[in-house]
Amino acid sequence: ISATPPLLSAYRVVVVGVTDNDVRSLAKAGRRIDAGRRMLTDAHTLGAQIGLAKALRTYELRSVITFHHSLRRASIFVDSRRPESLPRVVERMQKHARPSAELWARHISGDTPTSKRAALLRELAQVPPGRIHLISNCSCLGEGVDVPALDGVAFIDPKHSMVDIILAVGRVIRLSPGKSTGTIIIPVFVGRTQ
Repeated sequence: ISATPPLLSAYRVVVVGVTDNDVRSLAKAGRRIDAGRRMLTDAHTLGAQIGLAKALRTYELRSVITFHHSLRRASIFVDSRRPESLPRVVERMQKHARPSAELWARHISGDTPTSKRAALLRELAQVPPGRIHLISNCSCLGEGVDVPALDGVAFIDPKHSMVDIILAVGRVIRLSPGKSTGTIIIPVFVGRTQ
């Protein structure tokens, strides 16, 4: 009797908690907060960015797709020209808290030309040493995307469709040489513990 080789990698679900009660209440209300240096963002996004940066560092992730509930939020999340983007937030974090590798972040949407989308996915699959490659999207990278080397997906905004969740998770649990574990990142807001 021969054993069937595995088709999927092991996976872990990383729930990154944000415990500041003030940020939690602002996130629930969807209000904007001033995060300093002319950066205006909502508490949920800021918490998710900090949590994602922490997960990138802790789990040494190198190739990640983030999922958002709108094209606008996905685009802003990685647009380094904007002070509220992930790259700019990471720049402002204390050195011991930010990812230890250089962050390369881009956005893909349904309007991204096919040739550019293919080039960006190649970048995601072939990350050079000392870099983290991250692509944000709303819903176009859930199905039909083949990047087995992908080692992380992050649900920046809550997903309510079970089909969308399964498709997104399917991106990161594909077996690939050199990949031992796929990481699913979920930032959540929790009450402060005593």
